[in-house]
Amino acid sequence: MTMIRIALVISVGCVLQINHAAASWQLTDNGFEYRQTSEKHSWQDARSECIEMGGDLAVHGMKDLAMRESIGEMITFTQVWIGFTDLEEEGAWKWLDGDQYDPSYDHWYPGRPSGDRDCAFISPGKDYKTVDRACDDNEYHLRGLCEKGTSIVLEEPEQVQPAAEINWHLADNGLEYIQTSEKHSWQDARSECIEMGGDLAVYGMKDLSMREAIGEMIPFTQVWIGFTDLEEEGAWRWLDGDQYDPSYDHWYPGRPSGDKDCAFISPGKDYKTVDRACDNNEYYLRGLCEKGSPIKKVGFSAPTGWYMAENGLEYKLSDKNIDWNGAREACRDLKSALAVQGMKDLEMRSTIANALSITDAWIGLNDEKTEATWMWLDGEQDDASLSHWIESFSLQSDGKHIENCARISSSNEYRTFPYKCGYRYKALCEKGVDICSTKVANCHADATCHNVDGSFSCTCNHGFHGDGVTCRVDRPWYNPGNGYEYNVKEDVNWEDGRKQCQSEGADLSSEGMKNLDIRNQIADALLKPYPANNVWFGVKADYYLFKWISDGTRATDNGHWYSSNEPNGPTWTRCAALLHNQNYLAASESCSDKWDALCERDIDECSKNTHNCNENAECTNIPGSFKCTCNDDYSGDGVYCEVGNALGWFVAGNGFEYKLTRREQSWEESRTVCQQMGGDLATKGFETLSERGPIAEEVGVNKAWIGMNDLDRERDWKFIDDTISVHKARIPEIWKDGFNLKDEAANEQDCGFIAKADDYKTDDSDCSAARYGLCQREATNEISCKKFSWTVGKSCDERVFGPDVRHDTRFYVASNGYDYFITDDEEEFSSAEGVCATKKTGSSLALALLGDDKTRSKVVEIFLESLGVDKAWVGGGRDCTALRADNSETEVETCTSRRRILCEKEIDECARKQDDCGENAACTNTIGSFTCACKPGYEGDGHKCTKIEVYRASNGYEYSLTSSLEYDRTKGECDDKGGDLAVDGIKDNDVRLEIADVLLRPFGITHTWVGLRKSFKASSWTWSDESTGGDEINWYPGQPSSGTHDCAFLLGSGDAEFRMGATRCRTASYVGLCEVST
Repeated sequence: MTMIRIALVISVGCVLQINHAAASWQLTDNGFEYRQTSEKHSWQDARSECIEMGGDLAVHGMKDLAMRESIGEMITFTQVWIGFTDLEEEGAWKWLDGDQYDPSYDHWYPGRPSGDRDCAFISPGKDYKTVDRACDDNEYHLRGLCEKGTSIVLEEPEQVQPAAEINWHLADNGLEYIQTSEKHSWQDARSECIEMGGDLAVYGMKDLSMREAIGEMIPFTQVWIGFTDLEEEGAWRWLDGDQYDPSYDHWYPGRPSGDKDCAFISPGKDYKTVDRACDNNEYYLRGLCEKGSPIKKVGFSAPTGWYMAENGLEYKLSDKNIDWNGAREACRDLKSALAVQGMKDLEMRSTIANALSITDAWIGLNDEKTEATWMWLDGEQDDASLSHWIESFSLQSDGKHIENCARISSSNEYRTFPYKCGYRYKALCEKGVDICSTKVANCHADATCHNVDGSFSCTCNHGFHGDGVTCRVDRPWYNPGNGYEYNVKEDVNWEDGRKQCQSEGADLSSEGMKNLDIRNQIADALLKPYPANNVWFGVKADYYLFKWISDGTRATDNGHWYSSNEPNGPTWTRCAALLHNQNYLAASESCSDKWDALCERDIDECSKNTHNCNENAECTNIPGSFKCTCNDDYSGDGVYCEVGNALGWFVAGNGFEYKLTRREQSWEESRTVCQQMGGDLATKGFETLSERGPIAEEVGVNKAWIGMNDLDRERDWKFIDDTISVHKARIPEIWKDGFNLKDEAANEQDCGFIAKADDYKTDDSDCSAARYGLCQREATNEISCKKFSWTVGKSCDERVFGPDVRHDTRFYVASNGYDYFITDDEEEFSSAEGVCATKKTGSSLALALLGDDKTRSKVVEIFLESLGVDKAWVGGGRDCTALRADNSETEVETCTSRRRILCEKEIDECARKQDDCGENAACTNTIGSFTCACKPGYEGDGHKCTKIEVYRASNGYEYSLTSSLEYDRTKGECDDKGGDLAVDGIKDNDVRLEIADVLLRPFGITHTWVGLRKSFKASSWTWSDESTGGDEINWYPGQPSSGTHDCAFLLGSGDAEFRMGATRCRTASYVGLCEVST
């Protein structure tokens, strides 16, 4: 007996038009079949496609990691949606079969789930483990992994039931009608109608009695119809292109109203038209579908004056005599075209003409383009049959080319008569033609043709863009992982491409083009799969220099030019493009050429919630990245933030802990901050000076608000803690000397603070004054505590810390440039180094503190005394070294002893952006600290760097630059400075490069006038000091390139390394290098 598994799937009413032919279901060992969706979707749409194919997003095969891997090997995928979500209840993850997440099977990828992401996917790159993701972010659409089948075992296959037959109802107008199976938006209702072979009802809706007849045949309450003003607000049209005819007022009274773009009818509203929002899910309706061709009766329609011919088309004469081109326009005004189809058969033509009593009329035939080649307006050439022409007509050219338009006349039995197009006759108009089926319709293969008013229009299909005659595949924004995303604008010059990019919050690409790996990724994803074209990017010539538009820097070294150097010579009309036939390397092209343009825009990781900032940190978007900054009253690098300053809360032995706020604020604002941290302004321990003094001293109070005020009644001072009796707030000893508690005179000094200068006695102040707040809260097990003489026996016990304290995730950021932490577990010394590195990457046994008494004492206080640890492993050489809690000294310990481990990690202040280096300085991390040094071209102490305007070189001369001018004008500027264009510093190669490294290279200056000029009389080059140039002129190979070049400059582009070049003195503008003797 053959045992098989069958599909048991409950389908839902959701319709997608998708081609599934490209893939097939594949059976696995678990008896289920699997395949991917055909397209990338949101989670919901991926599920819909799976359901449409008889399955659902994968569940059963996902509950076992080995099965996931097996399916992944059978069906190659990168990332796929699975049937696992917490959409119903945040945090309550469930499988689509109703099973809740089982913690015993931990299939989550490390660090997940994270944040408000409600759907799940798997990926081979993440070991097939589960990763959460936003369900409907179009930047993160994925294919779905579909699953069908059941674990029920049957002896014989169950017969698959055929799909239910669609029962269309035939109406008297010859068309068939049915409602959609579900309530939808207007667009989705139309989609379901189209899938069933029809469209939303139009023809039967243009007559109120027919609406009623259809409503009696198909009972409905409210149904969408094919009437909308979606294309143009207020311009209501039927889906067949007909505009609203005011002579047939089918609107329900008071309609249309407001911004509602779709229409429905209802028996309750007398079948009249009512407008409604197209896509409001509170107002979804079924659609009334219609299919077939309406029955048309031959003869005149009294209301419209159109004549219905036997060919199913309608005809009408224009009111006035007009020329042939005017006749075309007149027919267009009647939503029709000059007659063509009914004119190709002489018998049909005669019937129509007689019915309309035509004397003379223009028809849709001419030879205006090519003499003697007569073309119908539907694009078909006349078959050269003379049967419909007048007898005297010859199809041979008469050479005059003046009788180019066709008319018919009763005097010639309505045969075709060529005539001058400027003569005036009535127009014979024809409507009802399916022009989309004729040769006239030149819509692209990826476009849809629409018959409109005797003409047609083309609209690119979904997933394509263009004018309908030309359609190209839409390119999604691509994210290569560099903090920017990219897209392409097509067939534009450089300036228009930039404007189109900017209209979408982007610009022509710069940052992505500076990195060849990123450039190649973009080319592979956005350029190579599409029609080949050169591609503009964000580099444009600034006279002789090509510069990035993002920052104005030279685009030579990182421009990745096709040739070895950027183009030389005047290039102000040139822009940079990637050459598709040179592996997308850059070249100089005319800015007016039409290529594609590569757009680049910054990804705002903060608003997209794709950052990794701590929940207690603020994310700030910066170009290409983001920055995390811990909130007020938190400290850390932004990814890790802890409450308080580096030392955290000070835990006193009274069961409370204390700290200062990080900002000076009003009393109320400070209290709010304390409450946000789970406490309030300090009261406990502040009833007496003997208690408050040690706390305030340890926390570091200079001036700080405490929890005292007389806001309720003047001079009725009290603690804000109701458990402290009122009289304790009125003990004179806790108040500042001279303070009068009995003075009942009203004032604005209603809030209490303490100051170190007053021995921490209470004083009153205006509550709006800005001070730090001294916060308190019940003691936790977080960081530190201190023994006071008045709390002996109370501090650091389990009442304060609890029995299960874990400190290995708490850090002390010491002033010596290291982070410190202690492990929770005890280990032998041989394991200590490895444990530190495991707990926090880059950490090692604490060593730097051994030579720093202050840091060592603080670490002992925080991590040993507070935890009751007598010794902990530290570094110290070849011996096994432990740090003692009782004297903060080290001693050699038996290596097999099991101790907690003190670890340290050197802080990279540069990487953490915790340095104070200047904007034009470079930060260099050092052991325990960092150094700042001004970048080339700048001078200062590294904290403040200013551009070097005048540089004193090693040869004793001072050098500076002029404006960008012609050669002689730069000499004038140098003369104003008391010098001349440089000579001495140019003759010496070492000095020349020294000057270039300070004044030229850092700022991308590649062309610089110097004091060397050609004398045409002597045919030699002469320095400004009147010496003749010789071997000391270090010419770049190939220079001078012309005998007419008469002035020399330093060339800094490519591999020239500031050797000499030459050009015409009066045709170029460069900066000049001035040299002043000191």
